[in-house]
Amino acid sequence: MHYFKDKKITVMGLGLLGRSVADIQYLVKHGAIVTVTDLKNKDQLQNSIDRLRDLDVVYHLAGHRYEDFENCDLVLKSAGISLSNPYILHAKKNNIRVAMDEELFMELKDPSIVTVGVTGTRGKTTTTYMISHILKHCGKIVYDGGNIDNTATLPLLDIVKKDEIVVLELSSWQLQGFHESRISPNIAIITNFYPDHLNYYDSLEQYWFDKTAIYQYQNPASYDICIASASLKELIKDAPCKPIFISLDTQHSQLLPELYTPGIHTKENAILAFCVAQELGCQNEKIGEALAKFKGPHGRLEHLQDYVGRIVYNDNSSTTPDATLMALNALEGPIVLLVGGTAKVSDYQKLANVINERSIRICALQEKDTHLLTQLVNPALISWCDNPSDWIDNAFGLSKAGDTILLSPAFASFGAFFANVYEREGRFLEDLKRYI
Repeated sequence: MHYFKDKKITVMGLGLLGRSVADIQYLVKHGAIVTVTDLKNKDQLQNSIDRLRDLDVVYHLAGHRYEDFENCDLVLKSAGISLSNPYILHAKKNNIRVAMDEELFMELKDPSIVTVGVTGTRGKTTTTYMISHILKHCGKIVYDGGNIDNTATLPLLDIVKKDEIVVLELSSWQLQGFHESRISPNIAIITNFYPDHLNYYDSLEQYWFDKTAIYQYQNPASYDICIASASLKELIKDAPCKPIFISLDTQHSQLLPELYTPGIHTKENAILAFCVAQELGCQNEKIGEALAKFKGPHGRLEHLQDYVGRIVYNDNSSTTPDATLMALNALEGPIVLLVGGTAKVSDYQKLANVINERSIRICALQEKDTHLLTQLVNPALISWCDNPSDWIDNAFGLSKAGDTILLSPAFASFGAFFANVYEREGRFLEDLKRYI
């Protein structure tokens, strides 16, 4: 890829999870001169640095330096870094391009490669995996990218060939770059839209604007497939192609097999995936076969093995009250719910109402914003937990054989106990081993 040869590139955000590592490996392979800068120090990033030890990379860690955003040809930033970050603004002031890997992939890929983009507040990952699973079952050559765990999109430029398919999970942050490049995928999927990330955005309107990049730059030959909610119908009325609206009442619903993961939202995700597969030439029978075998991605209302008679679900990815509400609505019978963390939105009333109405016992972790929920819940339903071990122990103490224990926190993980969502899940799974 001659585009990167001899270019000086500042990578902003090395991270702990591997996505930037793969991007850096790709850039160096193609002749780029790479400087990596991160707020974390060397000790915190050692695992990622070790994976790059054989490459000629310059590191400026434990803080950023303005000169790294002046003397370069391109800044490749991580998705979670705001465009209003002072170092990003400094780069733009110096007429240096700022981009993300998904944006560069879309811009540089062969035009014949079909791209399917999936966004929405909830259901992005599940729908992305469903689409990919179906297409592979139907004999298509498919690659996943975007917001998928431990997956970098830029290296796909070396892998994906003409007329093959790439399915991208796209967060609002990643879609910011699509506005910058004025580019959208061939097929755009919007699963739903709820308040979220209001600790990042100043308003719901700003959050939605970033989402619109998934369809804003399509052409009349493109597809825009959405759940037929009144809000989405109004929000995408300016789409350049005619949107396809589907729901549980459309014919696709009648074609669904029995699904492994419960819930109306799972059926809606399956309908979206069904429709995409049809548009890409798959037969209904093969689509149904694939969906019947699909067990869902990790950490999304994931049914774990039973522990001393309890039915345990890992829904660690539910970091807003709307997401946890979806999980509760998918399950029946007595539930003990594990919640707590840092809020991304402020309205917990609907979730509290369901907890109160169904007398759901909650194990509330003593974290920064957990009170936003607990102040609305009947105190008799609350068991406070001083640490993550109490979370598990209290849940088993409050439940009996046949009950459901559900980790669906309704809050982000950042706080006193966990560095990120993966650490929270890892601690939960480790503590569960005491009850095998």
